[in-house]
Amino acid sequence: MLPFLGPYLWAWPVLERQNPAVKSAASLSLWDKHFREGRRSLKTLAQNIEFQCESIQVSPLIRHTEDDLLSFLEPVQYLEKNSYEPVDGWLKPRNWQWDWPMDPTWAPPDTKCDMCKATPCDCISTLPKNRYRILYYGAKGRGIQARASSPGGLAFEKDQYIGELTGKLVPPDTYDNSMTINLNRSDIDEEPVVCQVYCQDQGNWVRLVNHSCKPCARLVAKIVSGKAGVMLQATQDIYDGAEVTVNYGRGHFGNNDCLCEVCKG
Repeated sequence: MLPFLGPYLWAWPVLERQNPAVKSAASLSLWDKHFREGRRSLKTLAQNIEFQCESIQVSPLIRHTEDDLLSFLEPVQYLEKNSYEPVDGWLKPRNWQWDWPMDPTWAPPDTKCDMCKATPCDCISTLPKNRYRILYYGAKGRGIQARASSPGGLAFEKDQYIGELTGKLVPPDTYDNSMTINLNRSDIDEEPVVCQVYCQDQGNWVRLVNHSCKPCARLVAKIVSGKAGVMLQATQDIYDGAEVTVNYGRGHFGNNDCLCEVCKG
C-alpha cells in the first residue's frame, strides 16, 4: 500500500504552502487518521484497506483542493453482499420457474447449500476473515497475497472456499470487460446466465485477484446460504506469502499479452 500512498505523503507540504487552510487542526487530524489506517493495513492479518486513489485516475495534485486530496484517501467501502436493483427490460432467465422480476441470486428455501449440503445454514458468514493482503505485483498491478496465522504456514486448504466475489448485479450482456463475470445457475435446467456481477465501481477484495495460467484457485458459481454467488475456491493448498490467482481464460486479455509468471518466465 505504501508505494501508492508515497506521492500523497510527499505532496502534503506542497499543499500546505499553496493552501493555508490545509494546516487546520481538523485537516491534520483527518490526514493522520488516514495515514495510521494505511500503516495498520500493513500488519500481518490486519484489516486491509483499499483507498479511493487506487481505483481512479488522479490528475496532478497541484490542481486539487484540500477536500479533493482527503477524498482520495477515503477507504473504499466493500460490499458484504451483492447489490441488486430491478432494471427495466431485464428479461426473465431461461427456465426460471419463480416470480419475476426478482433478485436473480435468490434460491428456494429447500435448496441445499453447496458448502455444507444442509438448509438453512450460515456458511457464508464462516468464510475466512483477514487472511489476505493487497500487494502490488509489478506490471500486473494490484493482487492478493495469502496470509496465514504464522509465517510460512498454511493459509487455505485445497477445495476451501476463500471468499465470495461481490458487486452490482446487472442483466446478462450488460458489460464486456475484465471487471465483470457471468453468474450461471447450475440448479436451473440448462444452467442459464441469470446476471452479471459487475465489480468495477463497487465490490470487495476478490475482484483484485490476478490471472495466472497456472492458478491456485478458481471462481465458481455456487449456492451458499440460500443465495447463488461467484465463490473463490482454492484448487490446491495455498501457503503464507503466495499470490492467490485464478485462470480467467485467454479471452480475458483481448489483444494484450498475458503477464502471469508462467508466460513471463
